[in-house]
Amino acid sequence: MEKELRVKSNVFIWLICLFFFFSLIFPTDFQSERLPFLCLIVAMALFSYTMGKSNKIHASIIFWYLICLITSIFFVALGIYNNTPGAIPVMTVYVVWPALYIILMGISDKLNPYIYLIRTILYGTIVSSMMGIALLSEVYLGINFGMTRFAVESGWGVGIENGSVAYSLPNIGTVICGTSLAIGLIFSGVYWGNIRICSNKLCYMALFLGVLSGILSGRQALFLSLLLAPVVYFVLNKLAGLSFALKGSSIYILIILIISIAASAIIFEIDFSLFYKSILDGFSRSESDSFLWRYIQFNALIYEWGNSPIIGHGLGASSRLVIRSYEQPWAYELYYIALLFQTGIVGVTIYTSAVIWIFTKSVQIVRENPETRSLLFPLLVCLSSLLFANGTNPYLGKFDYLWVLFLPVGILNLLMQATSHDRYSDRKLELSGSAG
Repeated sequence: MEKELRVKSNVFIWLICLFFFFSLIFPTDFQSERLPFLCLIVAMALFSYTMGKSNKIHASIIFWYLICLITSIFFVALGIYNNTPGAIPVMTVYVVWPALYIILMGISDKLNPYIYLIRTILYGTIVSSMMGIALLSEVYLGINFGMTRFAVESGWGVGIENGSVAYSLPNIGTVICGTSLAIGLIFSGVYWGNIRICSNKLCYMALFLGVLSGILSGRQALFLSLLLAPVVYFVLNKLAGLSFALKGSSIYILIILIISIAASAIIFEIDFSLFYKSILDGFSRSESDSFLWRYIQFNALIYEWGNSPIIGHGLGASSRLVIRSYEQPWAYELYYIALLFQTGIVGVTIYTSAVIWIFTKSVQIVRENPETRSLLFPLLVCLSSLLFANGTNPYLGKFDYLWVLFLPVGILNLLMQATSHDRYSDRKLELSGSAG
């Protein structure tokens, strides 16, 4: 009977990883095809709850979840009251999907599923990066990977002109997350005690392809997010009172950066003086059309936020002065400014406090037990990079990227419960299990 339950548990984990993998490489796409798998996962999760096989959620997490849930419901109600166009549609992001993540968080009291999910992120990063590189190779080098037709049908874009290159794929956010995660794992080490989180080769492959993809994508936010990752890791270690020696990892990362730059320059004839100029132009209103458009968004949203600075205009609200999309007029590239406009100082303060709690609690746990650094800090580096990129692209407005918030919370849930029992001693092996 115990063996049968273990087999069912493994099938459930692999089903989640498979669904997660396709969400990473095809975010926002094939939603109708993925929906049955999601329903099956939720049904199996609810079944595990009824069978008493679920894991408890720590009181601190329940507290912050309820605070954010009440906040979201209030601002959705405010949006409905103000007749905002997106109040009902955004309920999925602010109410439904967080509840789903909390349910999935309680399906296991082991770390195995989380370790498998971390590996899945790295595999998803590799495949997502290769998709972008393959599309660019097909357009520029004439190598037929069958990507062009698929890209046209999916609305993807690619262009190369006079040494400047850029492509647009929906899984760019996955590349940001996975590459930052790989950097964090390389710095912290891929072992937690005697448990291997993933292989070094997997990390370096994800890093190399992610950096190469990041250079070729022409996305300033992506490139700057990758530069931010080592800084965040260094700061987290300082806050936890831990030493941080680069040792050989910095050499390997430097080699990967040099190889990535050389490969993109030689194969695709990228002019890096133009690439550098494009980054600087991104901060110049006179040189960048994208900056000008965001500048207009910023002024319009701030102006209308001033009409209701405390509680905003409600979730799903759109500015009368600027419309980014007629299909989703409530969605803006400047995610945080839009959130301020929609939820005011109250909403932004509560949501920001919840995110800060994730960081402070993680640092506290790592300070008490430095071994947990290899689990928590890479995910916090990943979260930091996406939070940075999210400022100019609303990644967190989609189900497929909310995992960046809830994955470290899930691990925190297990570690906090272990802490409340016996400070990680005997329970550590029970939590870890064997992940390969």
